[in-house]
Amino acid sequence: MNKENKKEYCLSEMQMIFNKMLTNFLEMGLDKYYFKSIENGLNSYLSIRNICFGKYTINYCKDNLSELIIELYKDLNKLKKEISIEREKILVKVDSRFVYSKFKKLGWQYNVINFLQMEVNKKLKNFVKTFLIHGSFATKDFLPKWSDLDTKIILNNTVFENSSNLEYVQKWMRKLSLLCDKIDPLSHHRFSFLTEFDLKYYSNFLFPKILYNYSLLLNGQSKLEIYLRDDQFERINLIKKFIDKFESKVKNGDYSKNLKEWKDDLSCIMLWPTLILQGKGIEIYKRDSFNRARKEFPEIDFRVVDKATEKMKKWERINLLKYYPNFLFTLMPFRFNQIVIHRHRKYFNKHVKDSEIKNINTKALKLFKETFNE
Repeated sequence: MNKENKKEYCLSEMQMIFNKMLTNFLEMGLDKYYFKSIENGLNSYLSIRNICFGKYTINYCKDNLSELIIELYKDLNKLKKEISIEREKILVKVDSRFVYSKFKKLGWQYNVINFLQMEVNKKLKNFVKTFLIHGSFATKDFLPKWSDLDTKIILNNTVFENSSNLEYVQKWMRKLSLLCDKIDPLSHHRFSFLTEFDLKYYSNFLFPKILYNYSLLLNGQSKLEIYLRDDQFERINLIKKFIDKFESKVKNGDYSKNLKEWKDDLSCIMLWPTLILQGKGIEIYKRDSFNRARKEFPEIDFRVVDKATEKMKKWERINLLKYYPNFLFTLMPFRFNQIVIHRHRKYFNKHVKDSEIKNINTKALKLFKETFNE
């Protein structure tokens, strides 16, 4: 690995760390976990930076984390200029825009999406370059008792001009992100963010460019210029993390204990065909990945993916949050709504009684290892 490649690799790692810190900051409530996570992220960021780009120190205060985020964002942009590797420029476009009148008959969830679109337009228009939804709610093939809301929000550079801007964006993003819990109280994520830096130093791993073809634009620009960087390590590393996660479950007998954990396991299994195809450099939409994976790995038994899909289609869960008025997410304090969601999840996130959990996890691990070895 030459010096330029080493710098690119290190900057890519720092980019991933920063994005996680930014997401934690924008979702941060009163949970001390977020403070600890940001501190751990900073330590990792500085360790990599000092090795690859020279000694760098930064002072910050827990009571003003916005200044830390802004300083790191400036640092990433500065370091990118030190790397002379040429990157491929690509134009991506979201062809379809969300118009509520065309979707409202499909389900109450689109009323939530409509509210989200209007609030972002009113309160965050100057800070959002592009706001889109992807996944099953964009392609209209969602399952009412299973599907969560997948978003991608690209923040413009204005957000990072000063602490006032960033803290204002944090205030409204964390309030509005709770709407994801209204659509699916068992969701393992809320909003997902990119920045203008990410567009200039684009990892297809962060958001595969094919997804723009299957997305709906809520707010902002439909056309974006991206500059692709090498992300092979990240793709392989994520595959390895999936294997490690399921290996730990099987080895320690630590299987899912509630609906949320079990849903996350099933989601991982169904995502696997997409991940291994990406690992081979094949970009494909998740819905089309099952058949393609069988063609690429003809000797591998993928029936556990079919079993997970069957479980998804028969999924049952209670969601009383759908009756919770949208306007309360902006009217009431963030902490109040957070408690409402937490209590609902705690009450209805029942203990799992599925007798096939051990069997499915074991077969999933076997599938993961076999395809990874190939």
